[in-house]
Amino acid sequence: MKSSYCLTGIVVLCCLFALQVQAGPIAVSSTGALLTSPAVDPNYTINGGNSYVVRNDGPPFPPWVANQSNLVQWIAPQSDYRTGQSDLAGAYTFQTTFDLTGFYPSTAVLTGEWASDNCSQIWLNGAYTGTEITPGACLSAMHPFTITSGFQAGINTLNFVVNNTDGPTGLIVSISGTAAEVPEPATLTLLGCGLAGLWLLRRRNRKA
Repeated sequence: MKSSYCLTGIVVLCCLFALQVQAGPIAVSSTGALLTSPAVDPNYTINGGNSYVVRNDGPPFPPWVANQSNLVQWIAPQSDYRTGQSDLAGAYTFQTTFDLTGFYPSTAVLTGEWASDNCSQIWLNGAYTGTEITPGACLSAMHPFTITSGFQAGINTLNFVVNNTDGPTGLIVSISGTAAEVPEPATLTLLGCGLAGLWLLRRRNRKA
């Protein structure tokens, strides 16, 4: 009987180990990460075209909030606004994507902060997240955000829709995320073995 209890305990521990869910980082990029102006940001597009890291040694700096070294930088339709360049008024969609293959989408969370010229909204997979920067300090300070729903399996699309009223337009985003990882096949095999062991022990005890 003692050996049965011991074996049951081992099987239960194996099941618990197999059921452990590990949280892993989502591969999502901040704007201008590790780039030097006038580089194209390969992780973001603007209205389907290139986005550029903006020179920060002249207009529109300030009043744009400062870059965070070369880790998080402003991107825009142009790389240099120092001699009076401007962008047309209207909506600019800054788009990036990330892949949740190997994760449980329902557990995904994105957090970060952003600023834009001018006000902007965040959309995920074609749906408005309810997160926006209203006119005021939209470009002179970073604003926090958290997204906890609206994720899907595979490729996800994140849009920052910026409404430019006049002059240059741009976006700066510091972002990271986590999600629970789908167990590896070996872990699922271990879980199956553990459940099979419990079934055999239960059957053995009934016969006893």
